[in-house]
Amino acid sequence: MRLFLRSLIFIGLALTAVPQAVTAADLPRHGVLGAALSVNSGVVTVKAVVPGSAAASAQIESGDVIRSIGSMSVTTSADVIQAIRRTPAGTTLEFAIVRDGQNKALSVTVGAPANEDDPDVQTLYQSVTVNDALRRVLLDVPKHVDGRRPAILLIGGIGCFPST
Repeated sequence: MRLFLRSLIFIGLALTAVPQAVTAADLPRHGVLGAALSVNSGVVTVKAVVPGSAAASAQIESGDVIRSIGSMSVTTSADVIQAIRRTPAGTTLEFAIVRDGQNKALSVTVGAPANEDDPDVQTLYQSVTVNDALRRVLLDVPKHVDGRRPAILLIGGIGCFPST
C-alpha cells in the first residue's frame, strides 16, 4: 500500500504543477533529536534518550531541562519539535540545559529520520519544485516486478474545511 500511495504523490505533483525535477540533495531531510520530552508548567524535561541518536551523541541525559535551542527559548515540546524539524539533518544547534541545578551548554548535531527499509522495495528520495518551493517526493518501486503498475496519489495538507 505504501508503494501505491507514494507513487501517486509523485504522479500527481508531476501532472498538476508541471514541476521541475531536482535531486534529493537539494532538499535536505529534517532534523531528528531522539529524545522523549515532558512539559510541566513551562519546563521541558528530557524523559528518555534513544540510544545512538543525536541526543545520545550530544550526551543529553534523562532529567535534563531544555531552556533554549539557539536563540529560541523553549517552554513547550512543540517549541523543541519546531526548532529540530526546521533544521536540516547534520546541522549543529546549541542547547542551553539545566542538569542537576547547573546550567550547561551542549552542541547537538541533529540526525536524519531513518530511511524506509523494505527488502522488496527500493525507496527513492527525490524532490520537485512546485510554485518556487521544494517538495519532498518518496517513490517506492518494487524490486522484483517489471512492467506497468497501478498507483495511488496521496497529497498531505489538503482537506475539507467548513466555510465561515
